[in-house]
Amino acid sequence: MAFLIVNVFLSAAKIVEAVGSGTGLSYDRLIEQLWPAALRRWALYEKSCVTYILLLGDERSPLCQTMLSLLELESFPLRFLSLQAADADSLSACFAGDDISLVLDLSAFAVELPAELPDNAEFLAKTCAANEAALIYLSSHEVFGGENKTSYDEKDQPAPIRRAGQLLWDAERAVQLNNDRYIILRLSWLMADDADNVYTRLLSLLGGQSRVRVSSALRGAPTFIEDAARVMAALIKQVLSQSDNWGVYHYASSDACSEWEFADHLRQVLLGQNRAVAELEDTGADELESSAVLSCRRGRDDFGIQQRSWRQGVEARVRDWVQLQQT
Repeated sequence: MAFLIVNVFLSAAKIVEAVGSGTGLSYDRLIEQLWPAALRRWALYEKSCVTYILLLGDERSPLCQTMLSLLELESFPLRFLSLQAADADSLSACFAGDDISLVLDLSAFAVELPAELPDNAEFLAKTCAANEAALIYLSSHEVFGGENKTSYDEKDQPAPIRRAGQLLWDAERAVQLNNDRYIILRLSWLMADDADNVYTRLLSLLGGQSRVRVSSALRGAPTFIEDAARVMAALIKQVLSQSDNWGVYHYASSDACSEWEFADHLRQVLLGQNRAVAELEDTGADELESSAVLSCRRGRDDFGIQQRSWRQGVEARVRDWVQLQQT
């Protein structure tokens, strides 16, 4: 701002000097001559104030595509680095070329989870810290499981039971150890219309088999990618507005349910659309599965984030999915 004030003062001084020197030019004529230079100064000042969001993700991922569209719609100053092209040099070049104030890393929801996820997270966290950039890092419920709890809050100690969960937990710890200004956002069952997930698998099975085995013991909170993207955009806005809340947060839809309840709801929707569907068979608690139900109280308390129900609009989504399979 000081830059702008000084230049406005200098422009005014030039006008006074010209009028006082008896150039014969009118005030309006002087303004006409000096205005382009003032505009150039303003453009330089405005450019110096722009800070960018760097989105790191797999461009094949539905979540990454949805987030890119939303950030562009919100008119955020945005830079995108594809996970497939991301390395130490390309990441460093992003910071060298632009003033990056925040990084959103969606690597955890790549089409294929990279084995080097923890190492990448460590380098990214250190780079953000060195450049005074905040980091929002996505993770998932898969970091839990070994505790055999029905739901998890942010204070629960992760104990993964699968390789993917271990990679995510190692990456989370790398972020926590190397950057103080971080938000780790864990998501529950993530749903998209054009990807492999619980939602699309159940719809495919319900329409293609006579009997589908699902568990009444396995519980989660189905969360559509548009809802997750909405939450990430809200976090970005608050971080850029100098919010000072950091740490681990959870987000999931407001309606936790078992896999059997979710499948039965989708089954009823298909029946209501005059579709032939399979019967459900309850596998009970025979399988070793972790709960994907996440407590979201901290996000509500710190950021005012309200959960939404996955049931909203699900009938139209199922109808669109069926039509897409028939084309």
